[in-house]
Amino acid sequence: MAKINNLTLEVRFTSAAASYSYATLTLSDNLPDASQLQVFLAVQTVIRDSDQAEISVESSFSVRDQALLRVLPETSYTVDSQSQQVDAVTIPSGQPTPVPGYSYTNDLTVDAATYLAVQRSTDVSNSVIEYQPGSRLTSTQLEAQKEQEMNALQEIVDQVATLDAGTAGPTGPMGPAGADGADGAPGAAGADGAPGATGDTGPQGPVGPTGSIDILTDVDTTTASPTPGQVLTWDGGNSEWAPADPSTSPQGYVYVSLGSPTVNGFSSGRRDMFSPVTDFGDALITTSVQAEDAAAIWSSNVVDATGRWTPPAGAYKGELSYAQTDTNLGETRARLAKNGSNISGTGRTEVKSVAGEGDQWCQQGWIVETSGSAFFELFIERNSGTVDINSCSFTITEILT
Repeated sequence: MAKINNLTLEVRFTSAAASYSYATLTLSDNLPDASQLQVFLAVQTVIRDSDQAEISVESSFSVRDQALLRVLPETSYTVDSQSQQVDAVTIPSGQPTPVPGYSYTNDLTVDAATYLAVQRSTDVSNSVIEYQPGSRLTSTQLEAQKEQEMNALQEIVDQVATLDAGTAGPTGPMGPAGADGADGAPGAAGADGAPGATGDTGPQGPVGPTGSIDILTDVDTTTASPTPGQVLTWDGGNSEWAPADPSTSPQGYVYVSLGSPTVNGFSSGRRDMFSPVTDFGDALITTSVQAEDAAAIWSSNVVDATGRWTPPAGAYKGELSYAQTDTNLGETRARLAKNGSNISGTGRTEVKSVAGEGDQWCQQGWIVETSGSAFFELFIERNSGTVDINSCSFTITEILT
């Protein structure tokens, strides 16, 4: 017989209580506690409804009906998995039993004879895992399915081991011989005898060889050998797992080249990158956009002439680049604002020498995250002097998570 070592499958109580702890039971962490438990009440006698006679459960009912009489329905208690205890157990005193024609005794209670036990009894009516086409195989799912099957097998072995046959009583004395009767007609052929008892379990065979996951009957890595980066994917047509490339989402990307502002040499105010109609004369930035997946993160999300960009929920990296001509000791700053408030660093260029020294370049980047409701403004603001800027451009890249 298979061995079960160091497992606690039942905890008994001989007096009534508000709660019954099952903390010492050996349960699986990958299955809900309630799906692994049942409450057993060792009912000794029941009342036969037809004549109100008290009937012994052990001697009058089959093993199956004994279980029906003693296992309490799930609706008669609650399982608190956090505290590891069974609460609010309802004792069915005086109520009809699941076996028709019988009722529980009116004085039914928990005591030394009618003990209450919390037992591990794994639910095998419902599989914890159901695979669907395209689903991925994970170790957590395999472990949960394996533990459901192994726990149920352990409980069956434990039940078989406890069903010992009772000891036969002594043979009674032989009665007196009766008178010979008349010869009767030949009887019909008797029914076949019951099968003989099962022999002892043979020795355990050797451990099988280890190998590739392809040895599993529902996994095929032979027809198409996997390549680096592929994952096991459920093939519904062939009802098996096979290697395939993981699915990916397109990455949004926008590059906009604006050149110089319509009104340059400004000594106050700012020039908005997201409001080209006002500051760069480029309606909706349609002629300067180079983009991939722009409709998802850009084209449908810019409000004309407001300078506000409201992207879908996600994370984005923004970069702004421009050149500043060194006239009149001008100073500019690159800004990104969220909901009207500046974020990140100042990102500025300064010209501190006389004219003719060449252009000064400014490049600034930001990484932002939004739930989909925030709006953003990207602009160059003048800080001092009179400023000429040119070669203005920016990029926005969606960060896939």
